[in-house]
Amino acid sequence: MSTPTIEAQNAIPSAGAVPVPALADPAPRDADIPSDACVHELFETQAARTPHAAALVFEDETLSYAELNARANRLAHHLRALGVGPDARVAICVERGPGMVVGMLAVLKAGGVYLPLDPAYPAERLRYMLQDGAPAALLVESALRPLFAGATLPVVELDAAAPAWASLPATDPGRGGLTPHHLAYVIYTSGSTGQPKGVMVEHRSLANLVAWHCASFGVKAGDRSSSVAGFGFDATTWEVWPPLCAGA
Repeated sequence: MSTPTIEAQNAIPSAGAVPVPALADPAPRDADIPSDACVHELFETQAARTPHAAALVFEDETLSYAELNARANRLAHHLRALGVGPDARVAICVERGPGMVVGMLAVLKAGGVYLPLDPAYPAERLRYMLQDGAPAALLVESALRPLFAGATLPVVELDAAAPAWASLPATDPGRGGLTPHHLAYVIYTSGSTGQPKGVMVEHRSLANLVAWHCASFGVKAGDRSSSVAGFGFDATTWEVWPPLCAGA
């Protein structure tokens, strides 16, 4: 296992942060997944390949790959304007639904690092994670905003009636200075042996997971996959990214 990059080690200025080295290339690996790709780029490739295919279904709402990509792109451009870039954390506190996926994808497209905050967590834990993670911005649904009363960082309401990013470009923002060695997300441990610790995962590690998962389980375009894990639980990555990157 390789040594963590300096970016990963320094990304969260907290003694509780735990850097996670990139996994060695798994076997088998899907030959269609470039070794130097960032995870959102894998999704963008699939969106260009099957724009009208269903990407996300929630209750009576269905988003195609093109629609999901456009929503995430507009929000990503807004986050870029707020200063989000490589290794900048963006906290997300939402209920399960389209906003969860749009928010995660937009943060990655902006070059940032998503930090999931499960609204089911106790208020004290949410406050600790927000302080310890030191995010540059917070994405939240309006009904959940009172959980973060007094927060001094920029707060973006994903379900705003007239969002500031509605008229922004629907085009892919491009990498900017992002590399596969930059962080993709931070997930916090349960804290069962003390305070929760932030575990930092790079794009290359997440891309390896996507490649291994798709190859090992035969995930392909047209398949269906459910998402049932808690938003703040790392299993969410298994449920979201491999299907979206494979066209499922």
